[in-house]
Amino acid sequence: MPPEKAAERLMTRQEAAEFLGLKPQTLNNWAVEQRHFPVIKIGGRCVRYRLSDLQRFIEQSVRPAAVEPQPASNATRQARPIERRKARENRPAQRRGAATAK
Repeated sequence: MPPEKAAERLMTRQEAAEFLGLKPQTLNNWAVEQRHFPVIKIGGRCVRYRLSDLQRFIEQSVRPAAVEPQPASNATRQARPIERRKARENRPAQRRGAATAK
């Protein structure tokens, strides 16, 4: 089959679901909600999916990988408790139940 004809190949719901790694019911729900890609109805009942539409959907779904934060060095990890302690020391002392000035 020539590449241009292969892209226009019509797939059943089961074939499309297997191609996308989804359940057929998910594709049915999307068709009812008219989400993501068009469906082709043949004879009012038979639903088909165009291979090129499914491939386009996959391409549009690609997202860049999230950048994982680098672990902090030992020096940074050790400095943080000291910074917190200094910040606590610089705060005005408040006792439990004491009224705050407004």
